[in-house]
This record gives sequence, structure tokens and C-alpha cells, in this order.
Amino acid sequence: MAAAFLAMNEIYGNVFQVTAAEAREPEMMLARTKSLAGQFVFDVQTHFVRDEFKHQELLDLAGFAGEH
Repeated sequence: MAAAFLAMNEIYGNVFQVTAAEAREPEMMLARTKSLAGQFVFDVQTHFVRDEFKHQELLDLAGFAGEH
């Protein structure tokens, strides 16, 4: 992943906090992984669908989650 993040930083600018050492030195990567192990990640995504979308079971996932 470190190598992929480095490559994307080359294209898009400094988006990801990663060093070249993390991509080539397993010890550096493991140290970084350990330092971030307690992070809480909350992934929020928004999707838009057309009005004629007919899969109601997919549109009410929040209701399903609330019930269960």
C-alpha cells in the first residue's frame, strides 16, 4: 500500500502521509502500522439513484439497520 500511496502522491500531490522508507523497509512499515493500530475509521459514502430505481430493499438499509 505504501508504494501505491507514493505513486498516487506523485500524480495528485501530497495526499497520503507516507514515506519512501515505508515502501522499501518492512521494519518502517510495521512500526507505522503499529502506531496507527488504535485508530477508529468511519467510512461514509453517499450514493445517488434515479427516481425510477426499483430496488426498495437497497434504499432502506438504514431502516433495516435500525430494526436489527
